[in-house]
Amino acid sequence: MIFPNPELLAKQESIVYPIIIEETKKIISQNKGKNIILNATVLYKTPELLNLCEKIIFVTAPLAVRFIRARKRDKMPFRQIIQRFKSQKNLLKKYQETGIPVEILINIKKQKKI
Repeated sequence: MIFPNPELLAKQESIVYPIIIEETKKIISQNKGKNIILNATVLYKTPELLNLCEKIIFVTAPLAVRFIRARKRDKMPFRQIIQRFKSQKNLLKKYQETGIPVEILINIKKQKKI
């Protein structure tokens, strides 16, 4: 409901992002001298956190693999998955434009169950 509606998405982000930024900065400051990884698909929307990064690791997979994984994990209808993919279409470009080094990892292997 939120993602296809720009106004609702902006409202949600205006509520959530300040809290995320504050809590993330707190965790970073409590762990000075340690390597920290932020798992954040839309990190570019929080420049305060993005500017703290030395490198961006962009994980991707072929479209078919991503579709199968999303369908299995989220049990969403086909249209909704495609809509999500469309909204994520230019993520790599946005990160490459930041000037922060970007390493691309292609995730095509199945995770082994232990």
